[in-house]
Amino acid sequence: PAQAEIGVEVLAEEDPAEARALMVARMEQDRYRPFELREPNLVRVRLYRLPEGGDRITLTFPHILMDGRSFPQVTRDLVLELLRPGATASFPPVPSFRDFVHWLHGREEEQLESDRAFWCGYLAGSEVEAPPRATARGASGERREVERVLDHGGTARLRDLAMASGVGIGAVVQAAWGLLLARTEGTDDLLFGVVRTGRPAVAGGEAIPGAGEDGVGVFINALPFRFRTDGVARLGDLLREVGRSNRSIRPHEYAPLVQIQKWSGRAGGEPLFETLHIHDHGHLDDQLRQALQAVVGMGVDGGGGEEGTPSVCAELVERTPYPITLYSYDGEGLRLRLAHDTGALPEVEADDLADRLLALLEAMQAGPETPLLHLDALLPAEREAVLERWNDTARSFDLDTTLHARVFERLREDTGRIAVSMATDGLSAGELDRLSARLAGHLAGLGVGPGDLVGVALPRSTDQVVTLLAVLRLGAAYLPLDPSYPEERLSFMVE
Repeated sequence: PAQAEIGVEVLAEEDPAEARALMVARMEQDRYRPFELREPNLVRVRLYRLPEGGDRITLTFPHILMDGRSFPQVTRDLVLELLRPGATASFPPVPSFRDFVHWLHGREEEQLESDRAFWCGYLAGSEVEAPPRATARGASGERREVERVLDHGGTARLRDLAMASGVGIGAVVQAAWGLLLARTEGTDDLLFGVVRTGRPAVAGGEAIPGAGEDGVGVFINALPFRFRTDGVARLGDLLREVGRSNRSIRPHEYAPLVQIQKWSGRAGGEPLFETLHIHDHGHLDDQLRQALQAVVGMGVDGGGGEEGTPSVCAELVERTPYPITLYSYDGEGLRLRLAHDTGALPEVEADDLADRLLALLEAMQAGPETPLLHLDALLPAEREAVLERWNDTARSFDLDTTLHARVFERLREDTGRIAVSMATDGLSAGELDRLSARLAGHLAGLGVGPGDLVGVALPRSTDQVVTLLAVLRLGAAYLPLDPSYPEERLSFMVE
C-alpha cells in the first residue's frame, strides 16, 4: 500500500523568532508544491521541532483525497499514532469510501437522464456572474482571507428568521450572498457555486454505503445555484424560494460538475460560476481541536492548556480554484471567511465586500416581512457620501447670464484646446466659437430670433454641437429630432 511522505526537521536556530519564520517559510513552500496525482504519495506530513520546545505538525494533501469533514478524523488518528503508536488499532473501521464510489457510479448510470433533464431545465437562460468588479483582471495566485463575525444576538435573530421562513441559517447566508452579487453585477438572475456535503446516510429511501459523518473521503460536490429576485418582493419570500431551489437540487446533487458543465451548453472553458459558497454547522478548526481533545486527551484551547498538559493549536487551510470563496460557519456567532485571489479582487475591495455582506445580514434581522428594497448593504462612509456629500449640490450662479454665454466664456479662455472630440474628427474651442457664430448669422438671415423654436435633425456629430450653440446664440430654443425615428413620429413632434 502507498505510504505518506513523512519528513522531520529540527530547527536549530538559536533565535526562536528566526526558527518560527523558517518554519512558516517551509510550510508555505510545501503548501504550493504540486502533487503528481499518478504517484501514490498524496499526503505529506512534516514534523517541525522548535528550539524552545514543542512540535508543529503539518498535513498537506490535495482536496481530491478527502474533504474538510474528513480532515479532523484523519488528523486525530495521525497525532494519536505519533504520540501512542498502535493506539488506533483498536478503533472500529471507518466506512469504506470504495463502497461509496461504487454506489455513485451505479447511481450515475441509473439517474443520468433524470439528472440531465433537471440540470438543463434549471440552467436554461441563466447567466454566470463574475467576481465583483473583477472584469479584465487576471489571477495572480496570491491568496488572502478576510474574516468577519456576527455577534451572538445578531446570529440568534438570523436563526429566528430562518426558522420563520422554513430554512436553515446557511440558506440565509446563501440569500445574502446572492443579493450582494446580484446588486454588484446589476442583475436579478445569476449563478454562483454552492457545496453540498454529500454525506446523508439515506437518499431517496436508499441507504448510501460508505457515507455518513464518520466516512473518510471526498464526498462533497460543487454545484451551480441559480439565484433569482425577479418577482420577489419580501425577504421571507426570497428565503422560501432559496429553500425550494435547494430542495429541487437535492435528488440531483451527485451529478458531476463536469457533466453539468456539458449539459449547460456553455462554450468550452467558460465556467458555470466564479464564486463559491461553503456553509458548515461548525468551524472546521473548532471541529479539529475538539476531535484532538476528545481522543488524545490533551488541553486543546488554541493558546495553552493546564499546567503540565501539552497544548495543541489546530488550523485548517483550504484553497479552492475559484477567485472568491465564501465560507460560513454556524456557531455562537456566525463566522464569515472570504478567501480571494488578489489578482481578481484587490484587498480593499475584498474588505469592502466582506463588510457589505455583514451589513446585509444585519439588515436582514428586521424580519421576513422586510421588503428587499429596504435591505441595505451600504457602508457608513458610503451612506454619508450618497445622502450628504453627493447631495450637497447647491451652487451660486449669476442668474442674469445665459447658458450659452457661460459656454462661450469658457471657450475663449483657451481657444486652442479641444472642445469637441468625435471618433473621426474634432473641433478646437476657437473653431467651435467661429463656426457657431457663422451659422447663427445665417439662421438670423432666415428670420430666427429670440423665443423661436428650431428643429435640429442631425446625428451625433460636431455639426450637431455647432448647430445647437448657434441656435442658443440667437436666444432661440432647439427641438432635437432623431433622424432614425419613423417619419410619422418626427411629423408628430414637429406639428
